Amino acid sequence: MRTWRAAPPRRRRGTAPLDRLLTAVEDVDTDDELDDEAKAAGLRIAERLTRRWAADPNPPIALDARRTRIPAWTTTIRAAASSTAAPIQKVTDAASGLEYIRAPGSSSGTRITVSASGDLPAAADLVRVRVLDGGTTPDLLIPLSPTENDRLAGRVITTRIAMSDELEGSIADVSSLDAADALAITESVHAAPIAGRNAWRRIAKRYPDDHPVRAAVLEGLRRR
Repeated sequence: MRTWRAAPPRRRRGTAPLDRLLTAVEDVDTDDELDDEAKAAGLRIAERLTRRWAADPNPPIALDARRTRIPAWTTTIRAAASSTAAPIQKVTDAASGLEYIRAPGSSSGTRITVSASGDLPAAADLVRVRVLDGGTTPDLLIPLSPTENDRLAGRVITTRIAMSDELEGSIADVSSLDAADALAITESVHAAPIAGRNAWRRIAKRYPDDHPVRAAVLEGLRRR
């Protein structure tokens, strides 16, 4: 049978060590060395720590970690003589504010346009488009620039991506580019229209003359 001892003299607030307070939380009914006020303080501390350190079951995904799947567009492309417009694929990622549009090019290749609304992503950002075939097709990097209607947009026209390819789009900061992206940069500059090539020129100016990113941009600009 449990016996009860008289409570010790009341302690001054704040004199109980933190570890004893937390220990008391584990079994507030059996630690008789702490008075009720100290035990209550331990419970409050534990509750605050629990709220602060508890993992969020659905943490927000960083913008630069988002991946947008762009499924293969398998609709048969109509003959050029047809009066009906060729199919256009649109995929929107509401969380990042990005819209991807894929359509057959006017002559050959595939046109991929990316536009953004809202405050994100920043004008300095790139959109990386990757072919999900497990092959060696270089990524396409599309710099976003301000447009006349207060949006950000970029475009490429390429023969390396078909309407039937499954793609993945993601945001990449310019500062993350390095030598490993050299081939993708050169191909992307070559596939960019005038506005995109000008955006690449601005990016190249951020790097010293001997930097691989700058060299890759210049190589793409030399191609016709």
